[in-house]
Amino acid sequence: GFWGVVIMALIVYPCLWVLPGEDGGHLEDPLDTLALLSNNPLLLLVVVGYLFSCGTFNATGIAVTQSLSGVHRMMLDASRTVLIWGFGLAVHYCVDKESPFGEVWTPYSPLQLFGFAVLVSGQAVYGEVLRLPGLKYPPPTAAAAAPTPAASINLCSPLPREL
Repeated sequence: GFWGVVIMALIVYPCLWVLPGEDGGHLEDPLDTLALLSNNPLLLLVVVGYLFSCGTFNATGIAVTQSLSGVHRMMLDASRTVLIWGFGLAVHYCVDKESPFGEVWTPYSPLQLFGFAVLVSGQAVYGEVLRLPGLKYPPPTAAAAAPTPAASINLCSPLPREL
């Protein structure tokens, strides 16, 4: 967000400019980056598309958290990772084995698949989406007046409200 831009512009980029590197004698050259973006409209379009994608992802994540819960959001994030991995496998085995976007099944892939299963099932049990027999679950509580911390802002307003 805003503070990330400020910190990057005022602290990180100046530090990367001072450190020696292979990018014109600097570790990172933001002026060269701006020149690349201004001289290549396709690259600029890709960067703008990426920024839009990140913004949309964060906005939908906030909406999911507000409507459901943080556990649901984490489960969707894990599902996204599994889908991207599956897409890479499908590209390699179903589209083009020489594509740089595909991924091969390695000896460690079953372990990776098992890790995804443990991650998703652990989140499901923690969020009580998946209830296991033999575990005690707290009784359901009454719905809170404010479903999210952001919604509680309206409850604490010092301004008079009309009902």
